[in-house]
Amino acid sequence: GGLRRASGDEYAGQFRYMKQYGMGVMKYGNGSVYEGEFRNGHLAGHGIMKYANGMAHIFRVILGDVRY
Repeated sequence: GGLRRASGDEYAGQFRYMKQYGMGVMKYGNGSVYEGEFRNGHLAGHGIMKYANGMAHIFRVILGDVRY
């Protein structure tokens, strides 16, 4: 499935109950891209954030807490 917001953010991936859930890719309007897991519409589990400036972070989100 897919989702496009007025801010320019675009999501491609899995949904559950009309929310981002499972594996997906979020392309943000600022040029950053997140590839990884989502739960209930939020970043969750393992993922990688690639920033528009070329930097990237691999991290894990546990109960809303980001761990690099």
